[in-house]
Amino acid sequence: MKTAFFGLGLALAASAALYAPAAAQDEGTFAARMMPYVEAQKPDGWTLRLDPADPAVIIYRTPETDVDGFVNLHRVQALCERSSERECDAISADFARKIFEAPKEFTRDDLRVIVRDQAYIDYIDAELPPEFEKPPMRRVGDDLYAILAFDGDETISLVRPSQLPGLSLSEDEAWDLGFAQSVEGKPAIPAMKSTGTLGGEEIYYLTALVYDLPRWGALAEASGADFYMAIPSQFEIDFGTASDAQLPAIAAATAQKCDEAMRCISPNVYRFREGRWVIANK
Repeated sequence: MKTAFFGLGLALAASAALYAPAAAQDEGTFAARMMPYVEAQKPDGWTLRLDPADPAVIIYRTPETDVDGFVNLHRVQALCERSSERECDAISADFARKIFEAPKEFTRDDLRVIVRDQAYIDYIDAELPPEFEKPPMRRVGDDLYAILAFDGDETISLVRPSQLPGLSLSEDEAWDLGFAQSVEGKPAIPAMKSTGTLGGEEIYYLTALVYDLPRWGALAEASGADFYMAIPSQFEIDFGTASDAQLPAIAAATAQKCDEAMRCISPNVYRFREGRWVIANK
């Protein structure tokens, strides 16, 4: 039987690259590179092996049970490929350390709202076994979803619906509280027609603002049909007005920012139509 460790929301932050980027490696080579880091952190008596069915997975087994667990390396590999060799070493060691840490006991104060695109949802659907609860989520656009999460000291964990009664919260109450705590201290969505960027270096949970559909709707109405919004990274929300003829240039710039971001939220540019976000650069 398998049980899983999922680092879906690990905050694997790295500083700006000061050295040459780490070379891309195939999944098997990267997994073999990661194995010593994981070996150094595993508890006594635990065994590790590479998954023959998926070279980017390490399987572990505890001495007390006959249950296999697995560690998915796809995201840490992607992060390493955008980092220097020196940063990748630090990221790998930090990732391995967190694998075997006891999970934090979350409280209602830890509730947050994150916004992710369809690719992230597809990842959850593919990686979570059927017996695992999927987090509460609300669709806010063609391919954009708000998701309930917990903010840990160094990680973000997806909320399981069964955790909410223990916090004495209904799901609606959890959404309200998580959103309020996510946007506290964040830049305000303008009320009048304007062009600009919301964000800054390492303003975490900034993208929760994308979930505030009433305020964006008011700004879109004030701005007219040419209003657009883009979320090229977790720390940046761009908005303004642009005609359909101007959109390709904005879409190209957004895609480039997305490719360069540590965590891209979406490579798309959106219009606001009928109360939600619609992909404009189809």
